[in-house]
Amino acid sequence: MSNLIVFLRDRLFRNRWNGLTPRLCKQLLTVSGTTGVILLLWLAVLPSREDLNAFQPREIGRTLQFIRGSVNGTVSLEPYELGLMSLFTRLRGRTLPPDNIVLLAIDDESLNIADNVFPEELEETPILKAMNTWPWPRRVHARAVELLMDAGAKAVIFDVVFSTPSSYGPRDDLSFADILATYGDRIALAAIYPDPTVRGGSIHRVRLPVPSLLEAGARVGYVNLPLEDNGAVYQLYSKFDPPAHSPVFGISRDDPSANSPLAGLEELPSLAEAGLAASGTELPEQVGDWVYFYGGSGSLPTVSYSQLLVPAL
Repeated sequence: MSNLIVFLRDRLFRNRWNGLTPRLCKQLLTVSGTTGVILLLWLAVLPSREDLNAFQPREIGRTLQFIRGSVNGTVSLEPYELGLMSLFTRLRGRTLPPDNIVLLAIDDESLNIADNVFPEELEETPILKAMNTWPWPRRVHARAVELLMDAGAKAVIFDVVFSTPSSYGPRDDLSFADILATYGDRIALAAIYPDPTVRGGSIHRVRLPVPSLLEAGARVGYVNLPLEDNGAVYQLYSKFDPPAHSPVFGISRDDPSANSPLAGLEELPSLAEAGLAASGTELPEQVGDWVYFYGGSGSLPTVSYSQLLVPAL
């Protein structure tokens, strides 16, 4: 940074400001740059002006109050900072994503399977018939796990929370649990902490997969990410603060003999951590707390459930 300041001083200011040190130049540029950005942001959010002719002297006072408030901490610049981060990300465009991650999507094509096959085919094929209702029976997910593992997947990670018994009965849960038991800790299931602002008796209890799925030996991680005031996600799971005194899982913690990766666990990992562990990948060193976005929707390779389960489609 000092080299850049020296360059600006020597090449742009030439010999006019020889008395300026790089440190002082840096301070002046920082102050002037910050002031310029604040003024530009203020102009961008001017309330309903047809043109700048509507500008009044009192607006100068408001701007000065805004600048003074941003300096002394009474006005938050965070919304503007996050907006600029989003803008710069869009301007940067997509970057090359990892080549070892594929998203399996529950998309419109999968949810409207009846529109993509002949009626007689729907009736004659059990998996298609199962996909013609929502929520899907869990045997649909079980079949997906089988196909993915047969295709060579290192791990399968579900960001669906199976926290209530299947509406198709206990046998449906058991069919899914049998597949999970086959592959054990190569599967990661999702848990979720409820919104702490919602009143209720179980406000602090994390929602976990049903016991039959937990006891099959799958890994578990929470899917919560810290939300900003605009409802968007910018920071990593490491910045999410689970509710205090939130029990992880009563039965398995009290009974270490239970066949669950949560036995004796004091702190639930994130789904990202659980997924990496399921694939046998070492957790990389974290650099900062901000999400690195590869791009918008469609940046990662995506396969529809219907494409996986019905290759002919």
